Amino acid sequence: MARNSESFGTPGALLSVMRLRLLRPPIRHPFYPGLAVTLAVQCKGPCTGLSGTFRDLTRAAAAGARARRMIFALHYPGSPFLSETERDQLWQLFQVPVLAVLLDRHGRLLAYECEAHSGLHVGPRAP
Repeated sequence: MARNSESFGTPGALLSVMRLRLLRPPIRHPFYPGLAVTLAVQCKGPCTGLSGTFRDLTRAAAAGARARRMIFALHYPGSPFLSETERDQLWQLFQVPVLAVLLDRHGRLLAYECEAHSGLHVGPRAP
């Protein structure tokens, strides 16, 4: 079986990630701590900001989700970063800035992107 950005190895690993996505507090980008961000899998209409994997975000857009300010594209260990094509797709879908956020397997912030898109800022809890 080919691995992709949504492959987690075992059903147990996938279940663990799904629990983290639904139970953890919303992602807070260090440069935008006051921005209310909704998980893409929970958004059904207009939201200030959305966070999720590329797959979650495209599904949310198809279901009618809209972001007014920002998209946080979440990346977990073993998943590839957004390609330029995927970033462009998210821009076409939402028409707001898209910033990458790297999380560890427990959903904690490791690194994050800013508007310069020229690398990642390392989070305070990164190893």
